[in-house]
Amino acid sequence: MAFLITPPNLGHAGRRECMQARLNFQDDGATFTFPALPAGTMLDAIHRSVNTTFDDSGADDFIVGTAVDPDGFCILANTDLTTAGMYHDTGGVLVAANGMPQRLAAATALTCVYNGANSDATQGEVDVYVYYTLANA
Repeated sequence: MAFLITPPNLGHAGRRECMQARLNFQDDGATFTFPALPAGTMLDAIHRSVNTTFDDSGADDFIVGTAVDPDGFCILANTDLTTAGMYHDTGGVLVAANGMPQRLAAATALTCVYNGANSDATQGEVDVYVYYTLANA
């Protein structure tokens, strides 16, 4: 069952913070929603640590995004889910056109979902780390 390991710290503007959640194979298809981050927050990086490899017989994926755009921030493909290790996303949609970290236009709750292609996994666990910096008031 998915759960929040490290809740967001919303009291320190200008300081890099992290929130962390853990999902496993039993969360197949279920959306986990992080607590919302306020408008102006910069998303610095999203890291995923595959602690236990996933053994679904199909091509699984793991996505991080929002309710509006479920895979808007990153997609961890099947090949990565079957290999234990840390995976980093610091570019792409996390970076604005000017090369700076993207700021959230409105309060936003990030979501993550593990999708087992055949829903027959018997193992698998991934931790998701969202690094962010709160805007100065």
